[in-house]
Amino acid sequence: MTGLLCALILLGWLAGIVVLTVVAAVLLSDEPLLRLAAQMMPVALALYLAVVIVLWPAAVIARAADSLMNRNRP
Repeated sequence: MTGLLCALILLGWLAGIVVLTVVAAVLLSDEPLLRLAAQMMPVALALYLAVVIVLWPAAVIARAADSLMNRNRP
């Protein structure tokens, strides 16, 4: 059962990465300030987006897994 839960968590994390990558690409094409930042500082923006895209789904899934495992806390 734990292996299945880990597989589902991994699939959720990967799906979150894909969704956030698409959202970041759409925002880069639509938002002029973000496009300007990408032109002026491409490495800094790429590193920032990489950290956000990878860590945000991981944090959400860790919170969801914690609330599933520890039902005693409010």
